[in-house]
Amino acid sequence: MQPFAWSYSALTTYELCPKKYFHLYVAKDVRDADSSFSADGKIVHDAMKARVIDGKPLPLNLRHYEKIAAKFAAAPGEKHGEMKLAINRKFEPCDYFASDVWVRVIIDLTIVQDDSAIVADWKTGKVKD
Repeated sequence: MQPFAWSYSALTTYELCPKKYFHLYVAKDVRDADSSFSADGKIVHDAMKARVIDGKPLPLNLRHYEKIAAKFAAAPGEKHGEMKLAINRKFEPCDYFASDVWVRVIIDLTIVQDDSAIVADWKTGKVKD
């Protein structure tokens, strides 16, 4: 059995329904069907990455995000999209799928500026407290 590795998604799934968490992350006997929210979110994430990182125009149906995308695209610094990071229990960086991974995260946008950084997480689903 693989050691436990947590993520924001795993923790929020557990808070929502421990039984669902068990079947998705422990027993792994079911797969979570993509909801329309997650499918739409993936489309927005991909489009924002293409716009901010690669300078590609947003699709017509997502042009309402242009104002915010343009601000991030114009920000100075080294830009990274969908950056996968992981640490082990010693809080050391490790490979995303390393055997000793403890925490995994995917950062939607990182803009490194000298000794600081901007970190953004695109939110498109239902509003949460």
